[in-house]
Amino acid sequence: LAVELLIGFVIAWFKKWDKKILQTVVLANVISLPIVWFVFPAVFQDFLLAFLVGELFAFAFEAAFYLYREKFTLKRAVIYSAILNISSVTVGLAVAFFLAIFGLIF
Repeated sequence: LAVELLIGFVIAWFKKWDKKILQTVVLANVISLPIVWFVFPAVFQDFLLAFLVGELFAFAFEAAFYLYREKFTLKRAVIYSAILNISSVTVGLAVAFFLAIFGLIF
């Protein structure tokens, strides 16, 4: 959430969008994160499959959320959701990688 808020703020600042978009980022994540973290791992026993399907869900759900709540065009909603989700996944994987190197996980 912190990564998506930071990137979302930077984009909104550069684009001179209303900063209330950050409320939408928080709300979209509050809804999608528990589903991604708890529902998909319970449904799919394979970690990689749960991860991929969960991230695809988060991307699509959040894009639809921006489309509806912020009245974004489809293109803007998809791009915004993609940037935010790719950013958070990248940071999350980097953190997991470094934790694994130091033997703190896996």
